[in-house]
Amino acid sequence: MLGPIKSIIYSALIYISSLYFKDRRSKVIYYHDIHSNDKDKCSEMSTPITLFINHLNIIKSMKFELVKEITKPLNQIQINFDDGFQGVYKHKELFKAKNISPTVFVITSKVGKVNYLTWEELKELNNIGFNIQSHTHTHKDLNILNKETLHYELSISKQILESNLDTKIEDICFPKGLFNDLVLEACKLSDYKNWYCSIPGSSFENHTHKELRFRNLVQFSNPMDFRNILLGGLKLFKNRYTKQHYG
Repeated sequence: MLGPIKSIIYSALIYISSLYFKDRRSKVIYYHDIHSNDKDKCSEMSTPITLFINHLNIIKSMKFELVKEITKPLNQIQINFDDGFQGVYKHKELFKAKNISPTVFVITSKVGKVNYLTWEELKELNNIGFNIQSHTHTHKDLNILNKETLHYELSISKQILESNLDTKIEDICFPKGLFNDLVLEACKLSDYKNWYCSIPGSSFENHTHKELRFRNLVQFSNPMDFRNILLGGLKLFKNRYTKQHYG
């Protein structure tokens, strides 16, 4: 969490950025979990359900379309949840009621552990339309692994998910958003079609690797900041995040 002064500066910068770019290109936004009260939290990265619903209402009021997968260059929003915490299952009725099909990136070695989704819960979410995909097997920093370990992290997660869920796994999300050229090559060799990082931006703006998907972290964004992020407010920080996560 940012301190009060940093929060004010941050909000001012993303407001200015949103005014400058007015970017209605389709975007992926991401969270880690949601909770109804502090006793219900499965992670310190979890978003209060009231704030999450506020975000959903803002998306609707701004005439963005919530989609399972982005297919158009403009006006679509895709929601991701990282790690596979249980809060998304506890609130599955909310997603069903609002006809939302988020992507949940699962750490396969954590399945069934305390605060994490079980295989039965994952199967149920998959059956009601959630998009269950890979967040690697043990959530290691991919950009420091050798080829052999990197291949294992990517391939074994894919195999485990496909075996247990009886579905094709084509998406990978980089733990902590960290990646390099070796990671991208390994993703291609492991037959992943979409590679999700933590660099902010719109879904269709990368031309070097068509498979690479930018994402915008919004899990603690207040309503004003959230509106500005949907209009490209985080674009101002893109180079900074790129230096932190790539290489």
